[in-house]
Amino acid sequence: MRALLSARKAIQQAIINLELSIRGVLRNFGLKMGRVAKGRFEDRVRELADGNAMLQAAANPILTARGVLRRELAGLEKLARDHAKSDPVCRQFMSMPGVGAIVALTVKSAIDDPDRFSSSKDVGPWAGLTPRRPSMTRSGSDRPRTSVLGLG
Repeated sequence: MRALLSARKAIQQAIINLELSIRGVLRNFGLKMGRVAKGRFEDRVRELADGNAMLQAAANPILTARGVLRRELAGLEKLARDHAKSDPVCRQFMSMPGVGAIVALTVKSAIDDPDRFSSSKDVGPWAGLTPRRPSMTRSGSDRPRTSVLGLG
């Protein structure tokens, strides 16, 4: 599962890099794309490149590679979703708000052996999500709080 998630992340990063490259090519010609939805990205690039043969020659291969990578990414995401739906641990993770298939699979593959934690409270600090020691007080002191009268 880690290999699948790593491949997904690599493809996702490659798509982002290609999109940034296209934006850079367009900027060299004085054109800015602005915010564009993923589904309309290719149409917007073609719209901006229309009528400029050099710009079309530069953008078309990048758009073709981006399209292939997006199809591969969709296939990997479907595989991950299907796997998460069939895994009872992932389904339980996904019952929490904001947790989807990718997050559930990532957490499950990262923790792989839950028996190494003596308590569920140890998982947060292990993952770097919560501090190991008590949080600091409002005054900035990390000493335990005492009563207002100083009696304990």
